[in-house]
Amino acid sequence: MMQADSNVIKLLLLLSLLGAIVLESADAQNQRRKSSAEFLSSSLLDQGDLNKDGLLASEEWESITRQWYTRMDAGESGRLSREEFLVSMPPLLSGRGTTRKRFRSMTPSQFLVFFLALDVDRDGALDKAEFETVTDHWFQDWSSEGGAKTLNESCMVTGFQKVFPRTNMSGASVISAQGPIPGLPDSSPSPVLPPLLANESIQLVDGFEIKLAASEPMIQDPVALSFDENGNSYVVEMRSFMLDIDRTGELAPICRISLLKDTNGDGVIDESSVFLDKLVLPRAVLACNGGILFVEDYQLYFAKDTDQDGRADLRALLDADYGRSNIEHAPNGLMRAMDNWIYNGRSPWRYRFIQGQWVRERTQIRGQWGMTQDSYGRLFYNVNNSQLLGDFTPPNYMGRNQNYRSTAGLNLFVATDQRVYTSRMNTAVNRGYLPDVLDASGRLHVFASSCSPVIYRGDQYGEDYVGNAFVCDPAANIVKRNHVSDRGMTLSAKQAYEGFEFLSSIDERFRPVNLYSGPDGCLWLLDMYRGIAQYGMFMTDYLRRETLERNLDEGIHHGRLYRIVHQQKQPRVPLDMSVLSGRDLAGLLDHSDGWIRDTAQRLIVESGDLACIPDLLSVARNSNNSVGTVHALWSVEGLLIELGNQVRRRKGDGAVFEVNSRSEFEAPALTPATWAACL
Repeated sequence: MMQADSNVIKLLLLLSLLGAIVLESADAQNQRRKSSAEFLSSSLLDQGDLNKDGLLASEEWESITRQWYTRMDAGESGRLSREEFLVSMPPLLSGRGTTRKRFRSMTPSQFLVFFLALDVDRDGALDKAEFETVTDHWFQDWSSEGGAKTLNESCMVTGFQKVFPRTNMSGASVISAQGPIPGLPDSSPSPVLPPLLANESIQLVDGFEIKLAASEPMIQDPVALSFDENGNSYVVEMRSFMLDIDRTGELAPICRISLLKDTNGDGVIDESSVFLDKLVLPRAVLACNGGILFVEDYQLYFAKDTDQDGRADLRALLDADYGRSNIEHAPNGLMRAMDNWIYNGRSPWRYRFIQGQWVRERTQIRGQWGMTQDSYGRLFYNVNNSQLLGDFTPPNYMGRNQNYRSTAGLNLFVATDQRVYTSRMNTAVNRGYLPDVLDASGRLHVFASSCSPVIYRGDQYGEDYVGNAFVCDPAANIVKRNHVSDRGMTLSAKQAYEGFEFLSSIDERFRPVNLYSGPDGCLWLLDMYRGIAQYGMFMTDYLRRETLERNLDEGIHHGRLYRIVHQQKQPRVPLDMSVLSGRDLAGLLDHSDGWIRDTAQRLIVESGDLACIPDLLSVARNSNNSVGTVHALWSVEGLLIELGNQVRRRKGDGAVFEVNSRSEFEAPALTPATWAACL
């Protein structure tokens, strides 16, 4: 165990060094950052051009590329993993002729595209033969185009641009025209489809089907959801989002949060009520403490229905500074993790309820829209062009030492393959005018708006699906499935299918914006269902024209909620966990379904019932799996944690206190129970 810990520390220190190396100086930030192709080309020429003629001949190319692989030191295995490659690249580029200032302008993502281009067999590692074969092929291919059998810097830049994985993040240059790509077929009409027809337009892999649970007018423009312990769901409806192409009425108080109930457990919503209305741009919700946390107009609130009429009659401001930005980039998520903290995408804060008091603490900023966790509490998230990022350790572990503020092991590229396989043309995307966004048939070929990842931890799809990452892309009208692997000290994801997706739709208005694990062990999907999915502040002239010409701005206030079921297994009827005793809840901590485990832990901690501790310690000792043990110990921690005397109320409005868990939580007396919490 000590040796393993030592290895972890060594790698994290190396990754920390890498992070420090690639930081730009203040001067460099004022200059244009070189592209990956430009930087590598200049480095190869600086180090490999032995006769100083400004060219690389075949023998010079072979010499420098082979030197690079040798210096990366593949070790006894003879293979370089992706992580080892990223650590090894910086020293290579600090060789002869490469100044420190230029070296700092290279970022980890630029090293990553180099690795992906070399890894032609997509096994996540490089050996000597693969490295030499690929680089030799590049030289032969690029040099033959000019007929000179040598490469100048411009030829190398062009060559790298051809082989590097393409993204769609870059916009048009000043001189670029935002006109449609010539030669594409005409886009077919995209009329509003009624819910049942829209349901039929969705295609899934064999063995699964998608069933409509709710639709307009019951829900409209849904963007977020949370299930409570009764199996009911709270749905955030952003009804003022892009009412027209000009964002008219964006701040109108017409949004709401609805409470949906499936009274007979068949997966179809039977009853609904407006829990909260007259809201301005709500964007997140979390069922907890007998009510909900929700975000409205960039502020965090708690609301509760105290008279059981289906509407909130208690509403309290917790944090007036939850996080401000535009609709597309503001904080969101409210995901309760295994460590009893509530995390948010694009936010430096995490929240928690301790001894009757809401508190917040600084954490790493993660992702863009949505967040999830695996069975050991590690967080996963994404940004619009990178479908899965994640943390090597559970959250805030790396910040416990105040003298070591590294972010190593955080924001790792878990999925490096960004390809998508759509079922229809996707010309109505923000950068559809660029030549590297759509293929010859007018379809997206890489992620454009990846969001709301979910690590599946349910018990309805089979063991092959547990731990898989599912990711939405509303621009591509898909949900992708990835196999996530954790081997030693690496996290990586591989797409489950080649050439098709787990779920896709031929309906352009199908907009999967959020995905959740449900109390029945199935995945639940929110479809915002609309023509305009791009926020107007960032809409290009190209997309504006495409939207108006094809009438995609028409047809608003729709929305659908779907349940994805396995055809060979009858979904479980949700359990009413609100009536269970502490002992019963403790017994569910090693249940086969992750949502049930999470909810049992939440209810135990919220109860504050110390009488549960003997049962929790029994589960920790006798659980059939390590996951149950971890849940039991975190439950003990949640019951015993106390606020210290130095907790300070933050300035400004709201009831939340600001804390630092390194020094401001008092350790309870060291009883056997608290020893368990420290394991």
